[in-house]
Amino acid sequence: MEDTPAAVDRQTGILYINPKLYFNLTPFQQKFVKLHEYGHYNLNTDSELEADEYAFKQLAGTEFRSLKQCIECLEQLLDEKKIGHKIRIDKMYDLAIQWDKDNPQVNKMSGAETQDTANAYSELLMTYAAGSQKQLSTTLNSLNNMLNSLLITAVLIVAMIFILKDV
Repeated sequence: MEDTPAAVDRQTGILYINPKLYFNLTPFQQKFVKLHEYGHYNLNTDSELEADEYAFKQLAGTEFRSLKQCIECLEQLLDEKKIGHKIRIDKMYDLAIQWDKDNPQVNKMSGAETQDTANAYSELLMTYAAGSQKQLSTTLNSLNNMLNSLLITAVLIVAMIFILKDV
């Protein structure tokens, strides 16, 4: 259990908590992790995707930004570079977008609440798009840092030339 915040014995239903990881999670993430493990037990499955979906269905729409919080939970706990983890994160995005489409009544609010919901949905879609471009963004940031270093080096060389020219 070194790399997971919790596990469940599917035979007995006993939930095992890894205190080093579990208690560093937000209260919402703790709920997600517990429900994920209950998903393994209640569905009697070893499928991570099915357990993720079980947790999502229990939490979707229960509090502000619950869809985004489900996604953020997986993004924090999983390594997107691992193909199985990437599939789980992408599936959570798909579940969140579908849930939002299937539950338009949640968006039937007034005033600021409607705007908050619209902003949250836009943020969800932008995060999804950004998630698929995360590697590109990391590469661009690295190139930008390298160019900044080269620029600083060039400025220092020019300054040294002027200083040494006067000596």
